[in-house]
Amino acid sequence: MGSCRPTHGNRRADPAIRPRLCARPGCDEVASATMTYDYGNRSTWIDQLDPDSSPAGYDLCVNHANSLGVPSGWSRTDRREPPSPFERVAV
Repeated sequence: MGSCRPTHGNRRADPAIRPRLCARPGCDEVASATMTYDYGNRSTWIDQLDPDSSPAGYDLCVNHANSLGVPSGWSRTDRREPPSPFERVAV
């Protein structure tokens, strides 16, 4: 049977360098943030993408992280650092 992993010549692609994708069903965008929550305290946090994938967090693309809604009575804290106004942008 064939392998579904991409190959480069005779070498297999390193799965560690594959970008993580958004956890939202149907979204195939690259993840840029990690959402975690504490059910008991009814709190949700959005942080920069956690370097290590964890079952305790949900990786989200920028659009889903920005538009994430929480249930009534829950708090939502976005702890991502805002972009610096001095960063260079390629045009």
